Amino acid sequence: MTNYHKTFEKATVPGIAAQILIAATLGYYLVDRVKRLLTTTWRELLIETWWEIQKS
Repeated sequence: MTNYHKTFEKATVPGIAAQILIAATLGYYLVDRVKRLLTTTWRELLIETWWEIQKS
């Protein structure tokens, strides 16, 4: 923890702002990926179920 505090004290305001910006961008990207993954899977499941119903 001591090393982290030393680094934090040395960090400049633009540096902190850049870190926050990068973290926010990565977070948004990850959330977007997860949402797309979930919607795609649900869509595929619905299509598969629909096909099974059509066949029977």
